[in-house]
Amino acid sequence: MTSAPAILERRRARRALAAALAMGVALLAVAPFLGILRDLLIARLPRAFAPVLLAGFALAAGGALLLAALRIRERRAARYAALALAVALAAALLGLFRTGLAEVDAVERIHVLAYGLLAFLFARAFAPRRDLSAYLLAFLATALCGILDEWVQWLVPTRVGDIRDVGLNAGAAVPGLLVAWAAAPGAVARGMAPGSRRPVALAAAAALLALAGFYDAAHLGHQVESPGLGSFRSWHAPGELAAVAAERAERWRVRPPGRLAPLSREDYFLTEGTWRVTARNAALAGGDLAAAWIENLLLEAHYGPVLDLLASRTGEPHRWPAWKRAEVEAARPRPDPLPYASPVLAPRIHVWAGRGAFWVGVLVLVSALVCLARQRAAVVAETGRSG
Repeated sequence: MTSAPAILERRRARRALAAALAMGVALLAVAPFLGILRDLLIARLPRAFAPVLLAGFALAAGGALLLAALRIRERRAARYAALALAVALAAALLGLFRTGLAEVDAVERIHVLAYGLLAFLFARAFAPRRDLSAYLLAFLATALCGILDEWVQWLVPTRVGDIRDVGLNAGAAVPGLLVAWAAAPGAVARGMAPGSRRPVALAAAAALLALAGFYDAAHLGHQVESPGLGSFRSWHAPGELAAVAAERAERWRVRPPGRLAPLSREDYFLTEGTWRVTARNAALAGGDLAAAWIENLLLEAHYGPVLDLLASRTGEPHRWPAWKRAEVEAARPRPDPLPYASPVLAPRIHVWAGRGAFWVGVLVLVSALVCLARQRAAVVAETGRSG
């Protein structure tokens, strides 16, 4: 007969699981809109945006730590040490991912807080397992949610999904798990029972497959050679890029792209072209006429439809007027630094000739984890029959 404390523990675990799943769904649902909300707040509170978010982060994190500390009645040294370690790891994580841009770093703190809380809820949900698998499953579930979050951001035009932020989301789970242990250390014992290894292996396989899929979609691309100029990186294969440019020219002639909508699909050709226009203009403003000239030649050769669009701020076409083009051409240093390797999007688009080998390696690891899960299930079943 199940004891009353065990029934109560399971009820708490079910509530925590429901809360964790609801939070995960909410994170995915609001992801397309957070960029618009951030820009709106920055426009309304240009100087106060970062301080307000910092204050909110400090209050929320401090409140969570206080609630966890109030639950400590025994094993105080170890549990307080876990809370201190959680604070230290969160600070180290924020320092590691610091960009130096106040608005961006303020949003990163919210990431750490949100995914730390999500990991805490998952740890409470898996607590009845009473072994190390509770932590491992909580970490993997949080990491999987973080991967899906970044994947949603990559799909929509108002956000930027990045493998870097996948690491931030997963890293934020660790302080959350430490706080969960400090709040209820008796819920998890050392090691894993044989029956716990199967779900951990399957969860790891799912997270690995999702991570590989996201990395392939968001970061693996192509190096395109531009005759007489050099090379640049693109999400489109060389032959595909020309076809996409022709299709966009025809479509945009009738219906040019409007304002970015959070629930629309990102146009990566437009994204690439816009990044290149920004880089060209920055090079020109910084006095690097050689880079500005060659980037403009790359735009003319491969992203002509983007040049014919109007800039949202000035209302002028991205394409240089004849007088400006002639002015830059005359003033640029000679000879041109050819062949030119464009740095635009180089940190985001990774060129790997062995894309097939990448997936072979991923599938081998996933298959190994699935086989491990099956073996553990067979061992548990055999142990049960022997008992």
